[in-house]
Amino acid sequence: MDDTPHRDGLRDLVSHSLTAGLCALIPVPFADDWARDLVRRRMARQVLAERGLGADAAALDLLALGKEPPTARSVARGCVQTVIVWPFRFLYKLLIKKLLRKLIFLLAVKDAVDTFSRTFHEGYLLRHAARLGSLDRTTSDDASAQRLSLASARPVRSAMDAVIDSVDPRPVESTARLVLRSSRGVLRGAVRSLHRGLRALGRSGRRDEERVLREIERDVEATGGMVDRLVAGLASNAGYLDALRRMLASRLAGTPPAVQQSAPAADATEA
Repeated sequence: MDDTPHRDGLRDLVSHSLTAGLCALIPVPFADDWARDLVRRRMARQVLAERGLGADAAALDLLALGKEPPTARSVARGCVQTVIVWPFRFLYKLLIKKLLRKLIFLLAVKDAVDTFSRTFHEGYLLRHAARLGSLDRTTSDDASAQRLSLASARPVRSAMDAVIDSVDPRPVESTARLVLRSSRGVLRGAVRSLHRGLRALGRSGRRDEERVLREIERDVEATGGMVDRLVAGLASNAGYLDALRRMLASRLAGTPPAVQQSAPAADATEA
């Protein structure tokens, strides 16, 4: 089977997903989670920008991270967890998930594979939803701005989650596992580069976020051909990618008409 149509547009998604996966290997408690979320937000922004869309902060967090804005109850619960639970979580992550898994590299790779898989699925489905037109209707008064609201993002995120929860991700995970496990030396170098870039971002603040993340992703792409091998492996699973798009289109067909109204038929050759 010719997998060329399925390679088109995969590279950016794979580059973002690989960078997010490598964040799981950063040996600093909670820095890995912070860095991963930065990368996932950037991926979502770029996917939306392909269709000339933006998103407010709440909508972006929902589409990129699956996080709803905090309510008064969740804030109160979070404060209690911070005081009571956080010290134990910190010790667990520091002593078990960080120090131990860095000694046992395969456990660290599993985290990276899981993060890669989740990020790739989210980016792939979000891009397909955008191409279907399911995000075109917004509540912005400025039509040229095309900024998504939280309300317009919710049904799309719900459809994405439903698809991800119902599929067996092994075609993506096995591809990522094969590439990452065969690239141990390259991985360590990529993680060091990633960590240096994130330290620079921490010093410079949000004003340099886009530039630093772009440089980090460029460095990741330049390491050992991992992006090319991941793209080739994923493109060879054309049937799986087709199934993801069909399932998402089916889920979106059940969303309120205001969201699905302008959606054209899915392109059979879209990746």
